[in-house]
Amino acid sequence: MSTSWRCRIETVQGDRPGQLARLGRIFAARGVSIDEASAAMRDGRPRIELTFRCGEPLCRWLERRLRRSPEVAAVAIAPAAEPPLTP
Repeated sequence: MSTSWRCRIETVQGDRPGQLARLGRIFAARGVSIDEASAAMRDGRPRIELTFRCGEPLCRWLERRLRRSPEVAAVAIAPAAEPPLTP
Protein backbone atom coordinates (compact mmCIF):
# COMPACT_ATOMS: atom_id res chain seq x y z
CA MET A 1 0.00 0.00 0.00
CA SER A 2 1.31 3.44 -0.94
CA THR A 3 1.18 6.35 1.53
CA SER A 4 1.88 10.02 0.99
CA TRP A 5 4.86 11.15 3.12
CA ARG A 6 6.30 14.54 4.06
CA CYS A 7 10.07 14.72 4.54
CA ARG A 8 12.03 17.57 6.12
CA ILE A 9 15.79 17.56 5.60
CA GLU A 10 18.18 19.99 7.30
CA THR A 11 21.47 20.18 5.48
CA VAL A 12 24.93 20.70 6.92
CA GLN A 13 25.96 23.52 4.60
CA GLY A 14 24.12 26.35 2.94
CA ASP A 15 22.80 26.52 -0.58
CA ARG A 16 25.17 24.38 -2.66
CA PRO A 17 24.70 23.72 -6.37
CA GLY A 18 23.29 20.25 -7.03
CA GLN A 19 22.37 19.51 -3.41
CA LEU A 20 18.69 18.87 -4.13
CA ALA A 21 19.60 16.81 -7.20
CA ARG A 22 21.97 14.60 -5.17
CA LEU A 23 19.33 14.00 -2.51
CA GLY A 24 16.72 13.36 -5.22
CA ARG A 25 18.90 10.59 -6.66
CA ILE A 26 18.45 8.64 -3.42
CA PHE A 27 14.71 8.57 -4.09
CA ALA A 28 15.11 7.90 -7.82
CA ALA A 29 17.40 4.92 -7.17
CA ARG A 30 14.44 3.17 -5.53
CA GLY A 31 11.87 4.30 -8.09
CA VAL A 32 10.26 6.92 -5.86
CA SER A 33 9.06 10.13 -7.53
CA ILE A 34 9.07 13.37 -5.57
CA ASP A 35 5.65 15.04 -5.76
CA GLU A 36 6.66 18.42 -4.32
CA ALA A 37 9.94 20.01 -3.29
CA SER A 38 10.84 23.30 -1.64
CA ALA A 39 14.00 24.74 -0.12
CA ALA A 40 14.41 27.66 2.26
CA MET A 41 16.49 28.96 5.14
CA ARG A 42 14.87 28.31 8.53
CA ASP A 43 16.45 29.35 11.82
CA GLY A 44 19.69 30.01 9.95
CA ARG A 45 19.90 26.51 8.49
CA PRO A 46 19.05 25.35 5.00
CA ARG A 47 15.96 23.13 4.95
CA ILE A 48 14.50 21.03 2.14
CA GLU A 49 10.92 19.78 2.30
CA LEU A 50 9.67 16.99 0.05
CA THR A 51 6.46 15.03 -0.41
CA PHE A 52 6.44 11.60 -2.03
CA ARG A 53 4.45 8.35 -2.12
CA CYS A 54 5.65 4.84 -1.24
CA GLY A 55 5.10 2.00 1.22
CA GLU A 56 6.29 2.28 4.82
CA PRO A 57 9.24 -0.15 4.53
CA LEU A 58 10.68 1.82 1.61
CA CYS A 59 10.03 5.10 3.45
CA ARG A 60 12.04 3.86 6.45
CA TRP A 61 14.85 2.74 4.12
CA LEU A 62 14.91 6.22 2.55
CA GLU A 63 15.05 7.81 6.00
CA ARG A 64 18.04 5.66 7.04
CA ARG A 65 19.81 6.33 3.73
CA LEU A 66 19.27 10.08 3.99
CA ARG A 67 20.66 10.08 7.56
CA ARG A 68 23.89 8.51 6.23
CA SER A 69 24.36 11.23 3.62
CA PRO A 70 27.29 13.50 4.57
CA GLU A 71 25.37 16.65 3.61
CA VAL A 72 22.36 15.88 5.83
CA ALA A 73 22.26 17.18 9.43
CA ALA A 74 18.74 15.97 10.32
CA VAL A 75 15.81 14.12 8.74
CA ALA A 76 12.16 13.83 9.80
CA ILE A 77 9.59 11.83 7.82
CA ALA A 78 5.92 11.43 8.69
CA PRO A 79 2.68 10.66 6.86
CA ALA A 80 1.57 13.80 5.02
CA ALA A 81 -1.76 13.76 6.86
CA GLU A 82 -0.05 14.28 10.26
CA PRO A 83 0.77 17.68 11.81
CA PRO A 84 3.90 19.57 10.68
CA LEU A 85 7.30 17.99 11.32
CA THR A 86 10.18 19.08 13.52
CA PRO A 87 13.52 17.38 12.81
